[in-house]
Amino acid sequence: MYSMADFFINLGGTETIQSRISTILGQRVNLNKAIPDYVVRYDEYGSRHVHDLGIFGQTDSGKSLFIGVDARINEPFGQLDVLRALYKAGQKKDKKKSQNASERIKDLITLHFPAKDLLYADIRYQLLCASAGTIAADADISILYVIVFKTSHYDERRGAKNFDDYLQFVDAVNGKRLSACNKKFTAHELDIGGRKLICAYEHFEFGGKKTQLETLDHRVLTSKEFKQTMTEMCEVDQDTMGSLTIHQGIHPIMGELLIISGRGRDALLIRVSPDN
Repeated sequence: MYSMADFFINLGGTETIQSRISTILGQRVNLNKAIPDYVVRYDEYGSRHVHDLGIFGQTDSGKSLFIGVDARINEPFGQLDVLRALYKAGQKKDKKKSQNASERIKDLITLHFPAKDLLYADIRYQLLCASAGTIAADADISILYVIVFKTSHYDERRGAKNFDDYLQFVDAVNGKRLSACNKKFTAHELDIGGRKLICAYEHFEFGGKKTQLETLDHRVLTSKEFKQTMTEMCEVDQDTMGSLTIHQGIHPIMGELLIISGRGRDALLIRVSPDN
């Protein structure tokens, strides 16, 4: 994600996060390594969560620290709530895969909701995976840090819905609000399977001139650019018109996209919807 790279490389993101975490913990922390797209496996089935950025550090008291960064603009926390994910897992044609998928989700439910009530039913499934994938990094202190970049493409309605989904998760697992919170930053302490997890959620204004990428109207894409763009998009719908395929979805930087691809062609047309 361009916004995240710019934030950490050019806008003092590392110092900002370090300051926030130091305030939350009440002691100085030193961040010494960051790995993009950091993968953590969190169960016996090999399930994994990919953090947009995995940050490692240490406190002044000598405790190890892991921060799993989830960076977003308008993207939701996945398309499924826990109940729907469980139902979808049970519909897999391969019985073994279906059983493993169902057991994996049930284990996540037990980890977060040991009382086995129905509080979990409409919680976003992705948040359970992110939580499990943070504490499984096996540091003394585990922090899941959601960063929302309010760029020119930020949608207030979607942003509010995502924040509500996050708070619903935190409330469902009895998160304790920490005193370091303010209007743009909120943090909670959770108990997940006997492990302490700190969850933080913060908005960052990302104004200024639009980049060349953001102001793009339309252009031809190479096959490599097409594949990369498709992996970055969410909420993608596809339709066919003869030999052409229409891909419509949301890109975290460019907003709503319409991409037209044709069989056997290296070049593809992309159009960015104008801002409302």
